[in-house]
Amino acid sequence: MKKLPLALLILSIAILIPLAVLLLGRGEAPPEAAGPAAQASEPAAPAPAAELARPRQESAAPEAVSALESERVEAPIARDASGKRTWDPADTVWIEGVVRMPKGVPGDEKLEVFAVETDVSPGAHDAWLDEIALARAEVGLLGDFKLGLPPQREGERAWIALRGRYLYAPAVRLDPDQRKLSFDPKLGAWISGRLIVLAGATPDESELQGLDLALEVDPMARIGARQSGGEIVWSRRTPVAADGTYQLRGVAADHAYDLRLVPERLAALKTAQFRPSPGEHVVQDLALLRGATVAGRVVGAAGKG
Repeated sequence: MKKLPLALLILSIAILIPLAVLLLGRGEAPPEAAGPAAQASEPAAPAPAAELARPRQESAAPEAVSALESERVEAPIARDASGKRTWDPADTVWIEGVVRMPKGVPGDEKLEVFAVETDVSPGAHDAWLDEIALARAEVGLLGDFKLGLPPQREGERAWIALRGRYLYAPAVRLDPDQRKLSFDPKLGAWISGRLIVLAGATPDESELQGLDLALEVDPMARIGARQSGGEIVWSRRTPVAADGTYQLRGVAADHAYDLRLVPERLAALKTAQFRPSPGEHVVQDLALLRGATVAGRVVGAAGKG
């Protein structure tokens, strides 16, 4: 192989260098040489129509929470043989309160407070209040009391009711975190007595258990109270004990009442009206008499019924 003359080699180099500079100046590079920045600067191609019509895929929903994780699971309410609610003494919720006594309360007054799961009127009779009570406590001579309640479950509510012979007040609804309360009762009357079956009555006629004695308020007095904005008093009932005794506690004073009874086998009874005073103990023993049965048919002017 013959060697190129030195002059020809120098000429070739002089031609190739300007050519290379020219190519680099035009900025052309092979596609694989383009960097990430060059690729990012190019606008994305529009999505096909079929792709735009396709429903949007939502992100996957979180896994379902089990019932044990999503709901508060509580043990069932424990009750004793009589149906009364029971609970661990360590979980007792203590409620403290005071009854502010009005003037003139008789010395034989006896006050109790009851925890119940429903609102009760001041005229609730003893047997029913004893049956539904969650807890009860006596009120001290100074009007103080402390009542132990079962722990409240979610959504439960409790009312504290006051029961006395003469004093009466609306039940107080407890807020979930409430631990103190007070009563400002009114001074009413106490009505008690006994049903007396006359000698010679049959065993069926002498059966008194299951009878209800009604205390009826004068309807005109109720209308007057509505018009004047005074205390509205309602009629009420109380069961008669097997021995014929009855009592009506915390009766609103200074209203006209009568007592009524409708036995199944004896004559109906209605007393004369009476008006008890605040702090008065009204004793009424009621004699039950034999009656007669009247039967017949109501007919019109033509004698047809």
